Formats: sequence, structure tokens, C-alpha cells
Amino acid sequence: MKLSAYLMTSRHGVFYFRWPLLGSDHAAAELESFFSETGLSREAYREHIPMVLNEIRKARIAAHKAIVEFGESLGDRRRHNQSH
Repeated sequence: MKLSAYLMTSRHGVFYFRWPLLGSDHAAAELESFFSETGLSREAYREHIPMVLNEIRKARIAAHKAIVEFGESLGDRRRHNQSH
């Protein structure tokens, strides 16, 4: 099962999102770095926002699938242990 970089499991098997929270100075610097590296203008970036939201949606779907698969495998193990 492949997990997103932001979807983590604790040592107790609990899923959680690791979402780094950094200061606004860091965010502004990262945004300026992004614009300089890609050559996109801020206006062009606004056109890409729907694609970014789509990637977030895909990540949420992947996280949901991972949690469901983990729950199913856990249930299979419990049923297997109960039958023996």
C-alpha cells in the first residue's frame, strides 16, 4: 500500500496527515522561488489553481482508499484469528 508523503501512520496504526506549518515569511519565499523557477506569472498561477485543487482531491481519495484498505485487512486478520 503506497501512502502519500503527507499521510502517515503512527506506531499505533492510526492514520494522520502531516501538514507542515511554516511561517508566512517562508511561504512568501517559497512562492517567489516557485515563480522564478517555473517562469509563471501570478496571473498564470491563478489559472493553475483548479489543477492544484484537483491534486488535493486526488490525495484525499488516496488517503481514503488507504484507510479503507487498512481497515479491511485488519478485519480479515481479526476474522482469521477468531477462526483459529
